[in-house]
Amino acid sequence: MRQMKSKTKPLVLVADDDLSIRFLVRETLEQEGFAVEEVEDGIQVLAAAKDIKPDLIMLDVVMPGIDGFEACSRIRTLEGGRDVPIIMMTGLDDLDSVKKAYGAGATDFITKPINWSLMSYRVQYVLRSSKAFADLKLSEARLAEAQSIAKLGNWEIDMRTGVTYWSDEIYQILGTTYAEGREASHESFINAVHPLDRDRVATVIRDALADGNGFSFDCRIVIADGRERSIHSEALINRDNEGRPTETVGYCESACNNDPLCGVIGVQN
Repeated sequence: MRQMKSKTKPLVLVADDDLSIRFLVRETLEQEGFAVEEVEDGIQVLAAAKDIKPDLIMLDVVMPGIDGFEACSRIRTLEGGRDVPIIMMTGLDDLDSVKKAYGAGATDFITKPINWSLMSYRVQYVLRSSKAFADLKLSEARLAEAQSIAKLGNWEIDMRTGVTYWSDEIYQILGTTYAEGREASHESFINAVHPLDRDRVATVIRDALADGNGFSFDCRIVIADGRERSIHSEALINRDNEGRPTETVGYCESACNNDPLCGVIGVQN
């Protein structure tokens, strides 16, 4: 019967056809408070990854059945397998093998012979990094949900390159999606502004970029199906030491006015 994930100990799944390596990994990690499950080859690690949902997987590169590269790629296709950290264990320290490991989806790699005194610290670091990344994604998801509820989206423009970012809610406010071809850009937004408001909005932004630290305006936009929507927008302008604009960051807020489209239109990236 397979070991279930401990409620208090991080569970590490170790796949290596060398019994002595598995033993040493287990001894080292258990002394540092980890729970360890062992398998002998690539086929077994796929089954175990689905069954026990480990917190981290350590894969040997050379194994019978399928090698570690293939096993890593397949794990990434499993439910929950995209985010689990995977450390490849390899005696192949050439650059091509390292590139192949990362290309297969590895989070990190350890070369053999393994430095046992450092291995547990490497595992702890990878787990902490993975948790920090997961927490960041959760925070971003919660922010996106809050923006959708508030009908508020954020945007950024790199004034040196023109590269523009719109949050999902900006697309929703404009009544469109990225897939429908409205590219994130200053020009694209200005084109969405109602023709009777366009010159005023363009002037406010242009004057602020010339000598201001920010701007705000209210205007109407014409959404994709031709209906009008009122929005409020504010932004801050960051400048370099010579006073040249380097970045503009801001938000748009939709005044729904009982508009059934608000917050309803799906967004695809």
